[in-house]
Amino acid sequence: ALSKGPSGVFNNPAGVALAYMFALEGGFIYTDDGNVLSAAVVDSHTNPKIAAGGGVNYYFSRTPGLDLKGFDVRLPVAIPIVQDRVSVGIGGRYLKFTAGDLEVLNGFTLDAGAIFRVVDQLSVGLSAKNLIDPCKQAVCRGWAPMLVGGGVAYGMTDLAVAADVEADLNSAEDATFNIELGGEYLVAQMVPVRLGFRRLGATASNRLTLGSGWRSQTAGLDVSYEHDFARSSEFGQLFLGVTVYAK
Repeated sequence: ALSKGPSGVFNNPAGVALAYMFALEGGFIYTDDGNVLSAAVVDSHTNPKIAAGGGVNYYFSRTPGLDLKGFDVRLPVAIPIVQDRVSVGIGGRYLKFTAGDLEVLNGFTLDAGAIFRVVDQLSVGLSAKNLIDPCKQAVCRGWAPMLVGGGVAYGMTDLAVAADVEADLNSAEDATFNIELGGEYLVAQMVPVRLGFRRLGATASNRLTLGSGWRSQTAGLDVSYEHDFARSSEFGQLFLGVTVYAK
């Protein structure tokens, strides 16, 4: 429900039209077994009647002998039905992953979503991800599962809290549910402090996230760490990001 701008590229395509802006974002994720380089761009400034964006994640493993690497490319388009109040969007997604000479995943899928700002502080988001199954073999099952769900968020000038629930329809034999909770407090209008939790039903994992950063009128920096309690002895995920935007 709070996936505005570049965040909407990866979370809810309707979010690219939710705020009137042009934004560029770059990121790096370090995990125990591999790294991800990411980039995203959103433009709802050039034509206020339609917003578009693009994003890519490039993953490469550090596991000896595996040589797993691949791309995740996303192209969302959204329309602000009511400016700053209601937006709907759809996004194309292309994934290609290889492990050495073996092609693990190569296919297209679609995401769709809607965001409603019920009142100034309260928003509701709906999303359906991976409506077409891009996985043709058992080895990639669960990499791009069909997810259907929604969320609510309450946001003020310096405080925002949100909750999401998604049904994962095909990572396991039976449907499972993902639950996500998070909050952000903005200190002195410049320093966000974040706390989040998510439960992934297919893997029965519980994850805690801590984050902070810096904000100005034209740029932002972000850092966060996510720890998976199911792999408590291993390093989790460290995310570093930079954003440049204009409204």
